[in-house]
Amino acid sequence: AEPIVTVSFTNSSTNFTGDSGEITKAISIRTGGTPIASRAAVDVVLVIDVSGSMGHTKMNQAKTAAEAFIYALQSGDRVGLVKYQSSATLVNSLTTDHANVISNIRSLRAGGGTAMGAGMEIGNNELIPSTSSKLMLVLTDGYTNRGSNGQAEANTAASNNIEVHTIGVGGSVKTGLLTTIATTTGG
Repeated sequence: AEPIVTVSFTNSSTNFTGDSGEITKAISIRTGGTPIASRAAVDVVLVIDVSGSMGHTKMNQAKTAAEAFIYALQSGDRVGLVKYQSSATLVNSLTTDHANVISNIRSLRAGGGTAMGAGMEIGNNELIPSTSSKLMLVLTDGYTNRGSNGQAEANTAASNNIEVHTIGVGGSVKTGLLTTIATTTGG
């Protein structure tokens, strides 16, 4: 079966600029091979790593990618925001107020430990009740040192029809764990 939503990063003539420089990647979203403009609404929770390992450059890359993703959504799509470091916090419940979520993304700062599983658990809790297509996007360098590494939460997501897509940020990404999490859910 085709995934609910396919998220891909491709080279683009559109440049998104963050504090650390220029990023020339854009995000396209497709569902079952159908362009985004002709699909049903989607509920998306962005789970963003704000731990100390994300530092200034990685944090800016994650924020730029998250903003670009939101700009690609339709007005009826709901988006939520979870940040995690030593613990996790639901910053925005699912909402169609994309501008507010973007504002909150811009205010994120890195520091502390890394509790990826806790962030994904909050994302699951936000998405499980949804009757729309459900997508979790985890933006991280893949390192985790507090609590669950996210695999149990990926199993929970899979059993609740939540696709988890993991986006590695920075030059040093722990890809094995991120690939396992995404594969578990069909992401």
